[in-house]
Amino acid sequence: MNKGRENKPHIGVFGRCNVGKSTLINRLVGQEISIVSNLAGTTTDAVKKTMEIKGIGAVVLIDTAGIDDVSELGKKRVEKAYEVFSQIDLAIIAFDNNFGKEEAELIKTSENLKVPFVLVFTKSDLSPIRKDLKETIEKNYNQNIIDFTQDNNKSVIDLTKQIIKTLPPTSYQRKGILTGLIKKNSVVLL
Repeated sequence: MNKGRENKPHIGVFGRCNVGKSTLINRLVGQEISIVSNLAGTTTDAVKKTMEIKGIGAVVLIDTAGIDDVSELGKKRVEKAYEVFSQIDLAIIAFDNNFGKEEAELIKTSENLKVPFVLVFTKSDLSPIRKDLKETIEKNYNQNIIDFTQDNNKSVIDLTKQIIKTLPPTSYQRKGILTGLIKKNSVVLL
């Protein structure tokens, strides 16, 4: 993972265009840091923001472009979204009742790169998750799904608890420049 110089947990938020990624981030941090619009493709590049999340502390949140972006620059935006996996300690995968190959690919990428993930069903106030979909996802991925609505504080509390539970302890650490190069009790001359 390439977190740069920061030793804060890095959390990436992934999902299709207009699934509610930016709204989720804004509710999680308690302020508007990401632009929210009904227009698909509002988030064009990964937006990084260091924020405090109540109950967790300082984190770097990364809002990504929609993974189903078919605009002229869509392919590049999707590639950039997937590149974020190399920078994060945890992925939040946001989805709605259209869960399909895009979400399955995000989960597969997360698993292949050993990045823990949280599944969040967004907009549950507008349309509850289908029972069959919930059962299939929970069975196939052995994950509990967080029901999220922008107007419900319980959603934020539930998501925060799941983030705390899922974040690996190593997310608060940063590898030193000599990590893996020298062994314990070795002498290094500078």
